[in-house]
Amino acid sequence: MWWPFSKKQRTDSKEGGRNDGFVNLTTGMGVPGYDKTLGGSFYAKRPLDPQLLSDLYSDNDLAALVVDVQVDEAFRLGLEVQTGDAEEDQDISQWMLDNDILCKVADAARWGRLYGAAALVIGTDDGAEPFEPMPENVRAITYCAIVDRSEFTPNSWYPDGTVETYTVTPLNVSGSMPTTVVHESRMIIFGGAKTTRRKKLDNDGFDLSVLQRVYDTIEQFDSLYKNMEVLLSDGNQKVFKMSGLANALAADSTGQDVIRRRFQIMNQTMSMHRALVLDAGDTTGEPAEQFERQSATFSGLAPLVDKFVLRLSSATRIPATILMGQSPAGLSATGESDV
Repeated sequence: MWWPFSKKQRTDSKEGGRNDGFVNLTTGMGVPGYDKTLGGSFYAKRPLDPQLLSDLYSDNDLAALVVDVQVDEAFRLGLEVQTGDAEEDQDISQWMLDNDILCKVADAARWGRLYGAAALVIGTDDGAEPFEPMPENVRAITYCAIVDRSEFTPNSWYPDGTVETYTVTPLNVSGSMPTTVVHESRMIIFGGAKTTRRKKLDNDGFDLSVLQRVYDTIEQFDSLYKNMEVLLSDGNQKVFKMSGLANALAADSTGQDVIRRRFQIMNQTMSMHRALVLDAGDTTGEPAEQFERQSATFSGLAPLVDKFVLRLSSATRIPATILMGQSPAGLSATGESDV
């Protein structure tokens, strides 16, 4: 019989909070101390640090794919400038091409997804200081530089809590460059995963990396393939039965040397003659040596891998056809429905 929690039970959980639900006093389901499923709880992870994120992107293909794929898809068809003036469109397009603007925008979006924040710092010829708002009339854009989260931090804020200026310290191969205070109007910010304001407070005001939520799922997926590799390497196991093996191993080193020599001879004969020489036993009752191969079955692995692919696709919100680079199967399958 099912009994709802009483008012006292609803407030008497171990954690001192509410524990609404149903209990079965016969089976112990839902009863603290008897139902082991009540022992689980959720623990938040610390934000992944920039060095770990950098290593993941450099060394893990799935992590890099999660970061890159949306950016690559967004910029796959390039960019077309349309101002209404064909000649001006051509000039702007050529300037963007000469200054590699599209690649810089894509990389800034990429590092924003990886680190939780990145920015394009726009240098202009306008007669104002970098910490001052960019005026409406700008004579020329002098440079466009990419900085990631480790290279800029909030410096001052507007009354509504949004950032007014940033302290920018670009990095190069010889170390940090001089620090500059830059107004937010001169920076185009690229964020990471959708992050709550409370989490941003714990993360220096920035978004979390897109790898934060899927880190465990990627680790599980990689572990699955690593375990499959181990299974495949052990999938064909040789079994050799020898009479008196345990006694010989328990005896002095002479018996162990005999066993070791026996296996050396077996390996040599298998290599030289492609045959295995075994003792056939004798008339005194000594049993013959036995050799056999035991093969493991992998018939259930493919469906398991498919489930993990769907789990990874669900976590990353990337269609499985794009995530795994596998063409859709079946009649009229184009993959458009996945996208």
